[in-house]
Amino acid sequence: MTELSLMIISPYASYLVASGLRLSGICAILINGVILSSYGTPNTTRVTQKITKMVYEIVAYASETLVFLFLGIGLLVFKNPF
Repeated sequence: MTELSLMIISPYASYLVASGLRLSGICAILINGVILSSYGTPNTTRVTQKITKMVYEIVAYASETLVFLFLGIGLLVFKNPF
């Protein structure tokens, strides 16, 4: 459980540190992903890897759904020539 929570919290923590230092949060998350895939994933158990993959897929799906929902609402709210 500790492995899972650290793998889920670490991207947000790196974003907060980068934001506090007024650096790019996107680059911090990208570097964190490279480091986690290189060092974190091989050192975790199979169960943690499966659960982490499921959690990331759920978060990605929910985020993608929200983005397209907001885009659809934006098309209806603003007056467009078409």
